[in-house]
Amino acid sequence: MDKLKETTGYSYWLLPDEYAAQNLSSLINQMALRLSSPPFIPHITLSSVPESAAYERLADILDSFSSRNRTLNVYTKDLICGDPPFQRFYISVNKPEELLEYSESMDLLLGGKYGRKENFHASIYYGFNSCSKIKDQFSKLEMGIPEKLHIQSIALAEINGLPDRWKIVHKKNLLS
Repeated sequence: MDKLKETTGYSYWLLPDEYAAQNLSSLINQMALRLSSPPFIPHITLSSVPESAAYERLADILDSFSSRNRTLNVYTKDLICGDPPFQRFYISVNKPEELLEYSESMDLLLGGKYGRKENFHASIYYGFNSCSKIKDQFSKLEMGIPEKLHIQSIALAEINGLPDRWKIVHKKNLLS
């Protein structure tokens, strides 16, 4: 049986408002329960970070980013079944130009090319089940995907281990 790869490091995540986060968490938790996979915090990955970067520097960069960038509404589009294990089942979002600007802003602060450049999305399942099984289980849920995600904050996430062990270690609200 396939196994999820444990990861290490840090990543910058864009976080939706509380209402959308609760809706996404419900979807994530239900899919995890139905498909025996790890639950995780709802997010849109903005950027990975250099492996050698110290936490203090990364926290300062997050503070700087949050003081220069505004909240953003993104609208969900399609449910997509991608390649395992990460990006396995996710919701694509619009606003790629604004999200790309955020990514490039983060690249400038980090001094390199670490930001996501395409395929911005909110994952709802990580695992190795077939797309047909994933879609079948999703169709049995009595909840839909949120239409809008109000991106309200940015977080530095520690990505150590499997997705259920990922945690936010520093978070800041974006400008309103």
